[in-house]
Amino acid sequence: MLFATLIMSATLSPSELPVPVLRPPSNDKVSQWHETIDQLLLMHGVDMDEVPPSIQDYMISEKLDGVRAFWTGTNLISRQGIEIKVPERIKSALPPLPVHGELWAGRGRFSFVSGLINRDDPSRQEWREVKFGVFDVSISNEGFHERYNRLKDFIDPNTEDSTVFLIPQTTVNNVLELSALFEAITNKGGEGLMLQHRDNLYNPGRTNQLLKYKPTDNMRVSVIGYKQGNGKYYDAVGSLKVRNEQGQEFYVGSGLTDRLREDPPSIGTTVCIEHTGLTTHDLPRFPRFKRVC
Repeated sequence: MLFATLIMSATLSPSELPVPVLRPPSNDKVSQWHETIDQLLLMHGVDMDEVPPSIQDYMISEKLDGVRAFWTGTNLISRQGIEIKVPERIKSALPPLPVHGELWAGRGRFSFVSGLINRDDPSRQEWREVKFGVFDVSISNEGFHERYNRLKDFIDPNTEDSTVFLIPQTTVNNVLELSALFEAITNKGGEGLMLQHRDNLYNPGRTNQLLKYKPTDNMRVSVIGYKQGNGKYYDAVGSLKVRNEQGQEFYVGSGLTDRLREDPPSIGTTVCIEHTGLTTHDLPRFPRFKRVC
């Protein structure tokens, strides 16, 4: 498999772990490359509908509102499979492991980081405000608590002010403690929490052993257009162009099923979306299609 070396076995000692190298296909199938990265390498959480009964077995961290990236040992790669050009200051501080993390500049600054990445210029002074928070490593046969302890061999867990830092993990004993932690984070402008079962193995794809606990808001919008899809959705709708009651226009692609992409809601239809607060431009953050209202 193309990426076999990136989902590593844990039989080696930390000093013997290889530096993984990720190379795109030699052909021009960029969309296939993007899909391969997402499907074969990245593990995704699911929204938490209810508190799991064994809450004390979950390790909990703040859900950073940054830009997710995967470190190959030589480059940072976005979840779309595109190299993110960052200063050498960040690359030289990263460990010789296939780690996953967030490029982050503080709470509420997702748009700042995303915009900086899109400028494609690692020499810009604004990069001094960006750090990389590590939350996992692709090791196939260790539970999350073992993987996290392995990361401590390379990243000091007590240096959150460093260019590269290990995102702190904690535990709770019951629902009340979880709610208190969630409230403390969101009151400070945080996006929410991530809960991963301590024994969860690293398996790319979605897993109900990794939960996202975040506040959600709802909004009614009108469909005013469509954007063509990419990759396997090239001949279908990639996202809906919508307008809210304030007259703001934006796109919603997340949450659309394959059937809806083939037969989307018609122009003028009112649809319900959910989102996680607002951006600095007062647009819905991470909008997701829910249903036709």
